[in-house]
Amino acid sequence: HVIEVDSILEGTPAHRCGLIQKGDVLMSVREAGDKVASLVQNRIEDAKSLIKGSAGTEVVLRFTREESMSKYAQSSFEVMLVREQPPQSPNVMAELGPASVGRKQERVEVGDTIISVDRVLIEGMPESRLCA
Repeated sequence: HVIEVDSILEGTPAHRCGLIQKGDVLMSVREAGDKVASLVQNRIEDAKSLIKGSAGTEVVLRFTREESMSKYAQSSFEVMLVREQPPQSPNVMAELGPASVGRKQERVEVGDTIISVDRVLIEGMPESRLCA
């Protein structure tokens, strides 16, 4: 099992660098300046936690495009990215009040994307109505 790039979000540091392609296989992640990288292989949650970090810090990702892992050393390449704060969409849960239903039921967390309320899709709904 490998972690393969499925898509690259437009406007992100990965997109702007222009080096990462769909199908690239993520091999390792390290902080810029560190000599030791963490191998990620098939541990997607480990990879996510290593890639995320404080805005303005640098992370180095090592990829390969070879199907054969035995050719990894010859075909791998590194990309250094500067982490950014992800843009907040009005339909991303920014906070939960202490007495809110979401907090009491433990079914909604900060960062969750809300797609409908009472079975009404909110896509395209004006922000003024979403925040009411």
